[in-house]
Amino acid sequence: MVVPVDIGEPNAYVIVASNRTIRGQEGGVFAFADEPAEVWIIVYREDHEAYTIERRGGPIGWTAPKSEEPEPRQIVLSPLISTDSLPPQFLPFQLFKFERVPEQ
Repeated sequence: MVVPVDIGEPNAYVIVASNRTIRGQEGGVFAFADEPAEVWIIVYREDHEAYTIERRGGPIGWTAPKSEEPEPRQIVLSPLISTDSLPPQFLPFQLFKFERVPEQ
């Protein structure tokens, strides 16, 4: 679940999964049961029909590392890379889509 946060900054959200807050720690993105929520800046990139998820206050964002393995990959935090063009172009492994999960 993505929840908007009113902190006077556009596109500010906290992310919750299975009642756990999503935070960046030690270069990765993890879910915590007993930690305060981290605010993320989530921006829809219309040309890509996807979102970038950036750490508030810096150009560090979610990145899905390239992997040869079929197993799920750990999302890491790394500098967002984009072109200087308008609109900016982003690398595919730094773009994300959200899907609504049916309630059980």
